[in-house]
Amino acid sequence: MPLQFIRDWDAHLAHEKRRSEHTRRAYIATAERFCAFLSEHRGGAVDGPMLAKLTPNDLRAYLADRRAGGLGNASAARELSALRGFLRFVGG
Repeated sequence: MPLQFIRDWDAHLAHEKRRSEHTRRAYIATAERFCAFLSEHRGGAVDGPMLAKLTPNDLRAYLADRRAGGLGNASAARELSALRGFLRFVGG
């Protein structure tokens, strides 16, 4: 589900933030999982307006879903960090 804003964020991570390939892959995978989750959770296509209307409950629901799937504490912290960066990038 490579949405244009995910591809743009990947380019931003590579060129402006100079993140490693490993970090970029992990962050992009998180953004893709999050968008897939939102599509089902919110019911509809994920776009800028939908992302702008997210609430803390949406993030909590995503993390709860990931934790139920066996995500550990360190990985949850990394995913949350990735999502913060992604949502900042998309939001402005």
